[in-house]
Amino acid sequence: DAVLKWFGQDAGAMIAADIDLKVGGKWRFVMNQKEAARGVLQGEYLVIEPDERLEFSWRYVTEYADGRMEETMDSRVVITFTPKGETTLLKLRHEGINAEEGRTGVGHGWGASFAHLGEWLS
Repeated sequence: DAVLKWFGQDAGAMIAADIDLKVGGKWRFVMNQKEAARGVLQGEYLVIEPDERLEFSWRYVTEYADGRMEETMDSRVVITFTPKGETTLLKLRHEGINAEEGRTGVGHGWGASFAHLGEWLS
């Protein structure tokens, strides 16, 4: 439920989040439907090192009302956590997105998500 409150370009844009947080576990985030399609983000957890590192695959799927689906190739997200006094430095690297438009969109999405997360945490 917490992820639904902060993840995505627009706060509240997601309607479902399924997370099986273990190596090999799947995750799936479903966004509000727009016109005749909805967006789905999904992947698999690849590395989980508590308090240090999280890595997972990432795929964007467009699900159309007529049953068609379009998927991007898998990319990879690597997040590291480094203690800095009373805070933690979070570094995120999202790699393997070949299209400039995709990199730009994902960059805006991560930026907005972290802004929403900061608001939600405060």
